[in-house]
Amino acid sequence: MLLRFIFIHPFIDYSGRSARMFTSYILMRLNLPIIEINTEKSKDRKDYIRALQKADEGDYQDLENIISKTLNESMLNIINK
Repeated sequence: MLLRFIFIHPFIDYSGRSARMFTSYILMRLNLPIIEINTEKSKDRKDYIRALQKADEGDYQDLENIISKTLNESMLNIINK
């Protein structure tokens, strides 16, 4: 559902803020921690954009990997506090 929202949203920058807010909402509804996908480094941003582009073509694996990794890191941070 999130991917479809991003795809139909009228902005070419992959609807960053709206998508992050929607993702946070979904995670909270599932009683999971909110995640922040790190795109500060050029490589991370390129990998994320590439994963979104591949998802647009029906290949979700890279995007799933990024989200899973980030969610796992967020959960570990909570456990280790």
